[in-house]
Amino acid sequence: MVRTIAFLACLLAPTLAMAQRPSASRLLPDSSLFYARVENVNHFRTLFNETSFGRMMQDPEMKPFISGLWRSVTESTENVEQEIGFTWNELLSIPQGEIAVAVVPMDTGIPAVVIMLELAEDPATAKKAIEVLEDLARRDEAEIDRTTYGDVKITTIVGRGGPLSIIMHDDVLVLSNRVEQIEDLIDSWDGNREDPLIRDNRFTTIVTACRGTNNEPAQLVWYANPTEIIRTATRLSGQGTFITAFFPVLGLDGIQAAGGSIVLESEDFDTIMHAHLMLKSPRKGVLQLIALENADSTPEYWVPGDVTRYSTLNWDIAKSYDAFEKLYDDIVGEGKLAEDVDRRVNRFIKVDLKTDILDNLAGRTTWFQWYEPPARLNSEATFLAVQVKDAVDMRLTLDRMYEEMPGFSEGFKRSEIAGIEFFERNPPEPREAPEDADEQQLRRRERRRAMRPTPCIGMIGDYVFVADRPGIVERVVMTHLHGENPLMDDPTYKATIEKIQRQSRESKVGMVRFARPDQSFKMLFDLAKAESTRENLADQENNQFFQNLNRNLQTNPPPDASVIGKYLAPAGTLLLDDENGIHLIEFSLKQSDEEK
Repeated sequence: MVRTIAFLACLLAPTLAMAQRPSASRLLPDSSLFYARVENVNHFRTLFNETSFGRMMQDPEMKPFISGLWRSVTESTENVEQEIGFTWNELLSIPQGEIAVAVVPMDTGIPAVVIMLELAEDPATAKKAIEVLEDLARRDEAEIDRTTYGDVKITTIVGRGGPLSIIMHDDVLVLSNRVEQIEDLIDSWDGNREDPLIRDNRFTTIVTACRGTNNEPAQLVWYANPTEIIRTATRLSGQGTFITAFFPVLGLDGIQAAGGSIVLESEDFDTIMHAHLMLKSPRKGVLQLIALENADSTPEYWVPGDVTRYSTLNWDIAKSYDAFEKLYDDIVGEGKLAEDVDRRVNRFIKVDLKTDILDNLAGRTTWFQWYEPPARLNSEATFLAVQVKDAVDMRLTLDRMYEEMPGFSEGFKRSEIAGIEFFERNPPEPREAPEDADEQQLRRRERRRAMRPTPCIGMIGDYVFVADRPGIVERVVMTHLHGENPLMDDPTYKATIEKIQRQSRESKVGMVRFARPDQSFKMLFDLAKAESTRENLADQENNQFFQNLNRNLQTNPPPDASVIGKYLAPAGTLLLDDENGIHLIEFSLKQSDEEK
């Protein structure tokens, strides 16, 4: 019952302009624990359809495939549609105006969850939805209570999952689990609230930091107060005083707020997503562990040019370790971290973690993924590499660990590709198949074996690496030896990073990320066409959704990958560190920029 109500409530929505009432951020208090708002669903939908991804979804060559995927969902949820009295298409065609969701703390008891949905001039669909909710409540033997607050009628459904209060006021549908919060909103409906969220300095800082590159307003904004969320949760669990007493010690009281936004169809970018963690300055406790350094965005010479994703991060590891050691010793006792690391880590790995490993790390970490053919569920291989100050010394450390660390030499074997040595997982011999196993069971066993990762550890240049399979190690080694088409020479990468880095302004750029969505989607499309995928779906005999998906993929296979290439341009991410905190910006370029 409660899940059905929540499902229906989240999909109901608005159309009338908000001229008759204040926006949600003026109605809600500044004590709100969480807030999210879509200013106008119709406008959001229109802008999304103008993005590269939206235009791709409308491509005539894509529509049969998309329709098949959607049919897989609707065919698998027929029972839900029958229960709530609406089809998926009816529900998703309703949203048009403002939608806001908030969590507000109360003086006693659990917080209030508030959903505000602006309705059409003709709210017939919303009225029908409320009638459906009441009918479901009666069938669930829930109580229905009707009261009036001021001139507003409140309907409260009290079921086994708790109460749900509902009002329709000025063409706005409001739902909450606390009738007190409904009454508080009614009192604030004239816009004269003394403590609105929109006047809170933390909220305004988040909203200002998360606008478009040319100061465009965001179509979706979210905000949270992490420390108050923790305080509220621990108070409800009865552990509030004990846990929150550690906040100043750990420095967690320095986390002021978090939030983010989505901006569609900016002048310079297709989409922009922001995430901001607002921190007090100077940082203390665990916040001192954040030690970003300016990152060098030039890829290492051995990174292949056909990677699907690439990230590089610069982090002052020594500074973070020193801050952690001070915090640990302040809580546990002087010198306790060194003692505990020696007893619990060094004696096991047979080297000194700090002097042999951490002190040898230069601070730059690189991570990338590469699509290894043929298409299968685990086609995307991963490579993680950390730069070291002394490559010879790190090689000796790895060799010593291999020889002396328990289980290392038994679980891994020495391997070599074109003269580059590394350690590769040595999987145990598979158990013999049952004598009565048929051909399908044998194929299934073999597919499961092929899905298991084969971790690799080694050195490439002055980097120590960990990879999930030998295939990507070979790809890196070939790029290292022959230098054919490395990512550092890729003009698309250079143009993308140059454009994205302009957004950093004076902030410290700790991480740079580059992605090729078209390559990722190509992998997914190849995967959808692969015989191994069909066999895996066919094995899911008891899952209606996977059976429907398998049937619809056979009827409407994905189009050629070249269709995707017309729409999806490269994307990038910046992780910034400034006086206000940590800021993440993810950009997707406009396809026209690449075509030029």
